[in-house]
Amino acid sequence: LYKGILTPVAVDLLDLIRILHKKQKSPLPKDLDELIEKHASNNELKKVETARRKLVVAKTFNKMGIVVPVSKQDVGYRPLTVSYSELDHMLTKSCQVQTEKEKDKILAPFDECINYIQFADDECDYGMGFELAMCVFSHKESRNFIGTISSLLPLAYHLLGRTLFSKIMKRICEKEENSCL
Repeated sequence: LYKGILTPVAVDLLDLIRILHKKQKSPLPKDLDELIEKHASNNELKKVETARRKLVVAKTFNKMGIVVPVSKQDVGYRPLTVSYSELDHMLTKSCQVQTEKEKDKILAPFDECINYIQFADDECDYGMGFELAMCVFSHKESRNFIGTISSLLPLAYHLLGRTLFSKIMKRICEKEENSCL
């Protein structure tokens, strides 16, 4: 993670272990090394990235994008009502102002987008909330929006049927909220 931008480094955990051990030039146990070599290769990472890129419906701040199921009737995703540059500007600027009134004025389009997400969720377009939540989560000012993240991201994961990720995000948000007190 560099400035909120994610870069894939391995296909999975076994591939990452192999890569890290090659960098450290320390030998892996023979049976683990064989398992890893069978399981992953750099070519496989490119295949996984290419296949995933075809499924991405929105890029997000972290450049990895989001993948959500979209039906033939185009149900599953609708675009945000603000551009990424507008969202970045709002999130950054709102943390620099002195008064709540100024902050509310700057974040008005952001709040409106959150309202639209409620409608989108009701109409099974879960990707909209997921996209906004992932953008805010990966933004440099994300700690200032932990309340928003904690309400949007676990819900989006849950609605998308990714309940384990929902539970993980709830725990992360609880930890962050407690560390901000």
